[in-house]
Amino acid sequence: MENIKTSIVLLTYNKLDYTKLCIDSIKKYTKKGTYEIIVVDNNSSDGTRIWLKEQKDIKVILSNENLGFPGGCNIGIKVAEKDNDILLLNNDTIVTPRYLENLQNCLYSDDLIGAVGAVSNSCANYQAIKVNYESIEEMINFSEKFNISDPAKWEQKVRLIGFCMLIKGHVLEKVGLLDEVFFPGNFEDDDLGYRIQSEGYKLMLCNDTFIHHFGSTSFKENMDKFTSLLRENSIKFINKWGFNSEENSFVNFNIINKIDSKKSNINVLHIGNDTGALLYKIQYKYKNAKLYGMNDNQITSKILSNFVGVKMINIDEKILYPEEYFDYIIVTDTLEKSKAPRTALRKLIKLLRRNGKVIVTIKNSNFYEEFIKVLMGSVNFKDKRLYNYSEIKEIFSCEEFGDVKIESQTVGLSSDNEIVLDHICQLTGENMKSQYITKEYIITLSKHSDELSYVLRRIENHISVEENLKLLYEYLEDIDYDKLNEVLMKSIIKKEEVFNTIAIDLYNKQRYFDASKILELSYKYNPNHKDTVYNMSYIMYTLGDRENAIKYLDSFSSQYQDRDILRLKKEILGDTNE
Repeated sequence: MENIKTSIVLLTYNKLDYTKLCIDSIKKYTKKGTYEIIVVDNNSSDGTRIWLKEQKDIKVILSNENLGFPGGCNIGIKVAEKDNDILLLNNDTIVTPRYLENLQNCLYSDDLIGAVGAVSNSCANYQAIKVNYESIEEMINFSEKFNISDPAKWEQKVRLIGFCMLIKGHVLEKVGLLDEVFFPGNFEDDDLGYRIQSEGYKLMLCNDTFIHHFGSTSFKENMDKFTSLLRENSIKFINKWGFNSEENSFVNFNIINKIDSKKSNINVLHIGNDTGALLYKIQYKYKNAKLYGMNDNQITSKILSNFVGVKMINIDEKILYPEEYFDYIIVTDTLEKSKAPRTALRKLIKLLRRNGKVIVTIKNSNFYEEFIKVLMGSVNFKDKRLYNYSEIKEIFSCEEFGDVKIESQTVGLSSDNEIVLDHICQLTGENMKSQYITKEYIITLSKHSDELSYVLRRIENHISVEENLKLLYEYLEDIDYDKLNEVLMKSIIKKEEVFNTIAIDLYNKQRYFDASKILELSYKYNPNHKDTVYNMSYIMYTLGDRENAIKYLDSFSSQYQDRDILRLKKEILGDTNE
């Protein structure tokens, strides 16, 4: 590692101020002689090209057309010094002290690690952390304390976001360049990550390395075009790989919370494991956990089998694992596909150790009632309110499994609209009338379509945003802003981003009042968040309230340094003076 240099590849398309900040931070926080900077400009028109020509210590490629992110990166990679590692870095980032050393520490800790990424203040894929700095100086001070290399904070991932992705040179040479079919960008980093994993190399997230990222959800960005692009490239990815990358990287933290073990060396089986996102998150929490998978998808099973013991069978086939072996068996969105779910459940219970637990999630809400009937056998429900999603705590007797406790925890968003968070069935082992008398089993049934926090987290992580916004409005037909705020505060890391995403969509639907109320919540949470201030002012201006629009802009502490804020202010004042 000592003799390996890094080629830092940046793409530029306007946004010169961001580019200057990024390159200045690279020069300041990267050891001299260990790197080169390569900038590929995609035909900027704001002075970026003139400035780049003046930089004598940067390799500059000026394209007369927009090559997109994958095409531009490929040009940069091709001119990199031979045998260098490649760092793909967005130009709207600021790197921080020891960032490259930390990334390299992880990258070269294992021959089987192919690429690593950093955490940030603004990023999808669970790569964002909560921060409270308000200036670049405060951000650097935060990073100084945060960027302490710690192997315990290295986490295996199924995908890494390309805003900051360090790749071993020989691994990239083996798997090939970015696929330009994903022009102009999005999903080319997912595609590269899965090609790396297919060759047997791990992707790792360095939770000990922070890089600032200027993410933006302002009205000035074309959200409709961006959403359409995401949809198109998602389809391209599915056509190439046969599975949905975003869904495969989703982690259901409700399941993680059901795992409560004081010992770290637990055996965990995930049935319906996809490419392993949930298993890797469990291993990050329980370092010595032994992971196993079972899946009937040949493609995802093959990828995961490079790192985890996977059996490619479905839940109705003979499960070839030892009895009383697993501490936890997780079944996600699979049991409803079974031809004999009761028999399948009985087989799984035999595989559990003493006090082992089965955790089941059901994606098809229509199957929930049927599954309860299967579980309960011939026993009738005592309270039909369960089907109306009202709160219920009842004990039923089940001859095969023992006592079954069903708890439906509810959160009311309005008097007529309540959302079920979880259904928990606990088989306590009391009065057992079968061989399983010594065991305890918990079956968690999650009605995903009824989980507000689930929908908000998917919006936060840019997963099927348009679809989940529609679900959100179904739950909030008459919006209870206080309850939405309460759930969002508890469930979401990137709160301002989610507030603004919802507000933008409401604005585009001409629901200006609702959009402004959402932005008021965001402003109350963080009055110095640029997008919130900009968007609130824009709405006020749209509604003809120029006075309050200016007040919001004036409240932004960095207004005199921010060109977007100044431009909008000038537009409003100019309109006022006419």
